[in-house]
Amino acid sequence: MTRAKDISKIVTDADLSGTLDVTGTVTASAINVAGASGAEITITDNSPSTVSLYLGAGNSSVSIGSTTSDPVTFLTANTERMRISSGGDISFYEDTGTTPKLFWDASAEKLGVGSSSPVSALHVQGAGEADIFLRRTDLTNKAWLFNLATDGNLNFKYRNDDGSADGTSLVLDRSGNLLVGTTNVSPANGNVQGIALKTNNAQFSANANNAITANRMTSDGNIIILKKSGSDVGSIGVNGSNPFLANSSSRGISLGGNVVPCDSSGVKADNVSDLGIATGRFKDLYLSGGVYLGGTGSANKLDDYEEGTWTPVLVDASSGGNSSPSATYQVGTYTKVGRLVIANLFYLNFSLSGMTSGNAVYISGLPFTASNITGGFYGMIRVDRVTTDGATSYFIDASANRAGIIGQPLDGNAPVSVTVGNLQTNASDIRGSLIYVTDS
Repeated sequence: MTRAKDISKIVTDADLSGTLDVTGTVTASAINVAGASGAEITITDNSPSTVSLYLGAGNSSVSIGSTTSDPVTFLTANTERMRISSGGDISFYEDTGTTPKLFWDASAEKLGVGSSSPVSALHVQGAGEADIFLRRTDLTNKAWLFNLATDGNLNFKYRNDDGSADGTSLVLDRSGNLLVGTTNVSPANGNVQGIALKTNNAQFSANANNAITANRMTSDGNIIILKKSGSDVGSIGVNGSNPFLANSSSRGISLGGNVVPCDSSGVKADNVSDLGIATGRFKDLYLSGGVYLGGTGSANKLDDYEEGTWTPVLVDASSGGNSSPSATYQVGTYTKVGRLVIANLFYLNFSLSGMTSGNAVYISGLPFTASNITGGFYGMIRVDRVTTDGATSYFIDASANRAGIIGQPLDGNAPVSVTVGNLQTNASDIRGSLIYVTDS
């Protein structure tokens, strides 16, 4: 071993073998250390003589470090930039060299960015907002920024390559709400576009587009299940090409070419469901067609109901003829149910002026044309101040669409027509209901 207690001169082209122990100062343009199984340089502080720097080279590795428990620090401009502790912790310092901003906790195997006490495998924090920026260099302006905002929300933002804003795409707030395309926790209520998935409900709001699209592939069945307190109460599904809405008791409606009752699978269900109940009735029903009552045949179809008014007019012939010019009351109302017509009249104190005395009287102006059926239509009608014997009745002359009036003689002879001469002008009255059917 070559030992020099104080070397303060310039060493030039020195070739030494063994171990060189230097306690002074060596100034050299280069130091070359070689060994058969490795080369080492150890620099030790004499006081307290426990701090040393070790430089070594083996067959396949190079070592730089400390042989003691003291940390290894790296400096530039006499300012600490990095520190490695004896336990393997690594600290990277900010520009002043006082606070570590990137820290590896070797024993916990955790990395802190902005924190020297990481609590998870990757811990990122900052005095303002904590961000993580992801970018692919083979794509243009397609980067993402993960941002913990000052309000405590976690934002996922689409960004340009330089980090400039391109909108907030997703927000996870401190209440557990997940917001997509909006920062409004109730976009539907606020009439703004976006999706809010909240712990107690979800809201979907779209501008000029479908707010929700649900698809079932391959088979028929439920698309959406409805539950209450964890139990199924209904579903929305599809059977064939027909969507359906059903409850869990196999009652529902199928919406195809026709609206029909169905079971919980969307299969039509015949004669099992009512429309409304005694204490829960629909108000009005508007139909352009008919209703089949008590059966499905054409005879069961009711396709018309209406109410209205008509004007009864007394005439002296089955067609054409002379008509009464006036009356004190000349009122008619009707109700039509299907083909059945009930025409009520209240015809008082009518004038017979201009009418032929010997001609039979008829009531014209019926609201609907009577059917020409075998046997015709007959019924009782009240005629006051008439000179015929017995009761009076009417018959419908379908060919003229007029109602004739006949009297029944008390002697049992055949009924006779009531004529103008049997009535009293401005005194006789006719009142009653004419009942007949129409062709439609």
